Amino acid sequence: MKDQTKKLDDITARLRHTQRVLHTSEENYRQLVENADCIILRLDTAGKITYFNEYAQTFFGYTEQEILGKNMVGTIVPKTDTEGRNFTKIEIKIKRHPEQYMAYERENLCKDGRRVWVVWANKLIRDPQKKITEILCVGHDITHRRQLEKEILEITERERKLIGQEMHDSIGQVLTGVAIKSKGLALKLKGKSPGDAKSAEVITRLANQAIAQMRDLARMLYPIDIETGGLVSALQT
Repeated sequence: MKDQTKKLDDITARLRHTQRVLHTSEENYRQLVENADCIILRLDTAGKITYFNEYAQTFFGYTEQEILGKNMVGTIVPKTDTEGRNFTKIEIKIKRHPEQYMAYERENLCKDGRRVWVVWANKLIRDPQKKITEILCVGHDITHRRQLEKEILEITERERKLIGQEMHDSIGQVLTGVAIKSKGLALKLKGKSPGDAKSAEVITRLANQAIAQMRDLARMLYPIDIETGGLVSALQT
């Protein structure tokens, strides 16, 4: 009887120890997730938010009471992005094929209306029968990076336009002048000096070829029409 009582006491002690360890582990995990320097949230299969860590609350401006149970579309995901794409349709695709959207960048929406960019890494949570029950989402703010990329793109585009315009307004006009002069010279020399006239015609042809090549390069940099005014079309005969 005493042996059985001792065994029961030992089992009870081990269970209590296990419970303490589990409680400590859960508390450590909760602290880790809550204090993580990234967005962590969980979604159910309908796209409703079931967990929203403190960083996410600070980042998006929502409290737990305001966001839990709400669909992510219309709260932290805009129904339509700045390019006019409908995110409601995209979310339907994600729900149907979540495995195809494990990592992606997305425009998100804060409570105060600010548009931000987040890179998301998602993990499907399955039950013992392998059925998807939740989606764990971890996000990092890349708004500053996207803004820098946009600024670099705008600067590059401006430089392309300036180079294209310079080619058209300066180099193009010089070549056009050369072609006009050489064509006129060829006409004057045609009856007097056939050899020199032929050389002038060659210069005219080379100038026109250079104008055509320059025009193509300018259009690649900036969609302008170098033939404005009819100079090139008049020369290329």
